[in-house]
Amino acid sequence: MSAELLLKEFRRVASAPDSADRLRRFVVDLAVRGLLVEQDPADGDAYSLLAEAALPAIEGSRRSALSKEFPEADDAPYKVPPGWAWCRLNQVGLIVGGGTPPSHDPGNFTDGGSGIAWLTPADMASQPHLEVKHGARDLTEQGLRSSSATVMPKGTVLFTSRAPIGYVGVAAGRVTTNQGFKSLVPSSAIDSAYGAIYFRAFAPLIEASAPGTTFKEVSGKIVSRLLVPLPPLAEQRRIAATVSELMALCDQLDVAQNGRDLHQGALRSAALHRLTEQVDELSGTADTQFFLDAMPRFVTLPDHVEAIRQSVLELAIRGYLVPQDPSDEAADQLLNRLVKPDSIRRRSARRTSSASKATGEAAHTLRPGWCWSSLHALGITQTGGTPPTQDRSLYGDALPFIKPGDIGHNKIDYAGPGLSEAGALALGRHAPPGALLMVCIGASLGKCGLLDRTCSFNQQINALTPFEPLLADYLLIAMRSPSFQRDVWASSAHGTLPILNKGRWEQLFLPIAPLAEQHRIVAKVDELMTLCGELEAALVSSQEERGRLLESLLHEALNGEHSFTLSSL
Repeated sequence: MSAELLLKEFRRVASAPDSADRLRRFVVDLAVRGLLVEQDPADGDAYSLLAEAALPAIEGSRRSALSKEFPEADDAPYKVPPGWAWCRLNQVGLIVGGGTPPSHDPGNFTDGGSGIAWLTPADMASQPHLEVKHGARDLTEQGLRSSSATVMPKGTVLFTSRAPIGYVGVAAGRVTTNQGFKSLVPSSAIDSAYGAIYFRAFAPLIEASAPGTTFKEVSGKIVSRLLVPLPPLAEQRRIAATVSELMALCDQLDVAQNGRDLHQGALRSAALHRLTEQVDELSGTADTQFFLDAMPRFVTLPDHVEAIRQSVLELAIRGYLVPQDPSDEAADQLLNRLVKPDSIRRRSARRTSSASKATGEAAHTLRPGWCWSSLHALGITQTGGTPPTQDRSLYGDALPFIKPGDIGHNKIDYAGPGLSEAGALALGRHAPPGALLMVCIGASLGKCGLLDRTCSFNQQINALTPFEPLLADYLLIAMRSPSFQRDVWASSAHGTLPILNKGRWEQLFLPIAPLAEQHRIVAKVDELMTLCGELEAALVSSQEERGRLLESLLHEALNGEHSFTLSSL
């Protein structure tokens, strides 16, 4: 496969995940294999360069000779073009570490740009260009004397050897580093820019060779023995110039992709805002249908789908997802005929239970026939608990025991450790099928699910068992809606962990639709959530396909025999 096929498929693969970064990787891989520019026999050969290589002057008393030990032919990982040579890094330059003066003495440091340039890996992370001038802090002359840092000349190739491994730069002037670097002071045999390209291409292999698990660091000994594919000097400079131009094109691709994503994001946000915040009686349903029809154009990445799900839920509880029917029984009449146990009726007589939200508290205007109702007016509310954990006889498989982590996006996981009959009896709290659970503490505050079997649950969860004939699936939609979730977080106490106690929780309000409309809403939400799931799966599949295609094209082009030049791009 030739580079031309990659170009032919480029538009298709350019939207693959991290395509610009992958293309950058591809460019440097081509560069160090001799496939980026054409060879010229008049350039001479790399062996002559190595024979005549000399180091620049280095400040201080540090002196070192270049190694003359060539690697064995069998050590070479791949074949290089005629005129190139495989050598070791200590044959083309001096490997220099760094140091840090005592940090408790402020006289060792000065502001970046005002002393002797001193770099840390953190400084490299924020550098926008390959050429590096200084970091956040410089060393003073005192700081230099009190550390093991070495002053290296302009053109030194900077390479971070820990935390993390792989940042690369070229010193714009005299520079020092801390001990997180193994930098290359290049000899006359290697161009600084080509040295930087080499480190960028081989950084993954260098990191793989570093010992350690939690904290990986590559030693100076390892770096000095690294294999280097060395072209003639003139070709190194052509490679560096071409890589610079191709990296600029990759930057343009990044900008174009980011601009496209921002544009689509703005359209998506504007459409969602129009639907969920600015709808009116006349345009709401039409706007909803327009958005649903246009959704595939707005939604181009799997991550976008969750925002659509949230919008569907919000539209549902605002009455703009399905048509209204004036003949439906009004919601306030529905609430008046809820079937309540005697104990609940006695509780209601003692306790004021507003069936409609005060106008000043209303999050939005309700559709005709709808009304607001607090949770405690809609069903039996309770908080869970946990039997003593030291008594293992209370735990078993007689009754599922639900914890916050068991409540997932679309279902509840009942497979965890449950309670024994004795444990269920000791706890004395459970919720039947059709009850709604909501996490009321911690980072999962507001997460909710619908039971399909009788369960117990711990004290971090509150439960609502709806009175008949309320539709539990509709209440779940309302509780998952963004506006209700905002109420949940706004009503919680925020200390070490956000907590919403049962008293506050059961006073939260939900918008209640007529019962017939609840059924229509549930059916429509199910339909649209299925559509979202299919769209998400298709986007994931498409993304993976483009990623595999890009990897395949890059691999084939990289291992083929066709050179890749700037003119072909």
